[in-house]
Amino acid sequence: KYFQKNHPDIFITVTNMTPTGSEKIRATFGDSVFNVYVPYDLPGIMRRFINKIKPKLVVIIETELWPNMLYMLKKNNIPVLLANGRLSARSAANYHKINSITKAMLNGFSKLLVQTEAEADRYVALGASRQNIIITGSIKFDISIPVDLAAAGLSLRKDLGEHRPVFIAASTHEGEEDIILDAVAAAKEEIPDLLLMLVPRHPDRFEKVARYCLDRNLTVIKRSNKQVCNNNMDVFLGDTMGEMLLFYAAADVAFVGGSFVSVGGHNVLEPAALAKAIIVGPHMENFLRITELLKQAKGIVQVDDTEKLAKAIIELMQIPSIRRTLGVNAEKVVLENRGALAKHLEVMEHLLGVMA
Repeated sequence: KYFQKNHPDIFITVTNMTPTGSEKIRATFGDSVFNVYVPYDLPGIMRRFINKIKPKLVVIIETELWPNMLYMLKKNNIPVLLANGRLSARSAANYHKINSITKAMLNGFSKLLVQTEAEADRYVALGASRQNIIITGSIKFDISIPVDLAAAGLSLRKDLGEHRPVFIAASTHEGEEDIILDAVAAAKEEIPDLLLMLVPRHPDRFEKVARYCLDRNLTVIKRSNKQVCNNNMDVFLGDTMGEMLLFYAAADVAFVGGSFVSVGGHNVLEPAALAKAIIVGPHMENFLRITELLKQAKGIVQVDDTEKLAKAIIELMQIPSIRRTLGVNAEKVVLENRGALAKHLEVMEHLLGVMA
């Protein structure tokens, strides 16, 4: 949006590698950007791809590093920016196994904008130039909340049953639904009208998860059907793309998935920005720094098994003061750590100016 407003002459292309990524881009940007799949990272194919796109600036998000792409971009003097860079110790160890390739890739970047000092040190250890690294914090803190989201959340909540407590399990993976459904079943012994809003991470699992709930004799309503949820419904299945913020807005307590399996967790800052009480599992490796900040601020609950998840749900649903305090503390962490996006835009403006 910034570049469309300030540089209307710039044509923005957003690439991805999966159908899920493509759907997310279309849901977020519509026709305002050109969306295309990145081709296989082979020299001839990548050369033709770059010659066709003719980019003025390439922004690579986090850790999608491809050696032939970076080589071709450097060969053509096209500036490349690593945005919101994060690098875990485990990933750094894996990159170290191919150290010569990794060093060549990192030296293909004009600037590396990374989240923390620890990640900067890891990139330097792998061969990146310290003078090309800027520590910005995470752009995830700069999440933008639509002005009409609160009203839309209230509207959805009425359809769900505005007097029912609503627990959302968001971005779940294979193996997590068992834990969630068992925990919710235990919680419903004390909170009989509890509604589970279940949102699988990947669209190709929507139907599978729906069938799994039905096999457990649970009643299920799908978001895609646009029906009002009656009081006897057990599960609201979020089987649409681009509505996660809306789902969080309509819930009381949020569990963020990818954290009960070895995925490394997903973005906890979306519910935090909405001042929601947040629960995660033990695997938050992708968001260690953010999780630590939230834990230090008493803005998140981390559990490691089904029983503790059930207890957390019950406590947060039954004691509104604890729920509200947890949400307020989480929102405060988001507000106090904003600013990374502005730093990114400043560097991007500089790189575009260099190429002008």
